[in-house]
Amino acid sequence: MALHGEVDGFFPASRTSERDVFATQSAPFNDHKLFWYVRKDYPHDPTAPTFPTEAKCACFRGTNAERWMENNGYTISYKAKDYPNLINVLLENRIDAILANNGSMDEIVRKQHAEDKILRIHLMDAPLGVYFTKDFLKKHQDFLEDFNQYTEECRIF
Repeated sequence: MALHGEVDGFFPASRTSERDVFATQSAPFNDHKLFWYVRKDYPHDPTAPTFPTEAKCACFRGTNAERWMENNGYTISYKAKDYPNLINVLLENRIDAILANNGSMDEIVRKQHAEDKILRIHLMDAPLGVYFTKDFLKKHQDFLEDFNQYTEECRIF
């Protein structure tokens, strides 16, 4: 919708080169981090070159993690509708690894008392901000600078 001028912006959004063509990201308001979650007894390394095609991976449907795995050739065996299902599928040995945002997933791991069964391995940082279309920013020249001053007060880190 932003690409076609139907909206002035969208959020939350991590930075991508595709989005940078038609919009500009604000200062980040969330320190979004993606982690691999594996069982502590899992014998393989999620950073190994063969992992993308050999491992059965899972993610939450419609997330940055899903898009990242699709763009990088990973085999996605399961796309969950909610995080508790992801943990259960992992602990039941039906998948090898989950790629997820640590903020959401760490809370679910704690709620399910699975901290002693799951290991997390940092993949990347993907800070989230608001993307405003370049057309909108042309019409409101000082908007982004003013907006960015207020993101400091609203940061979720």
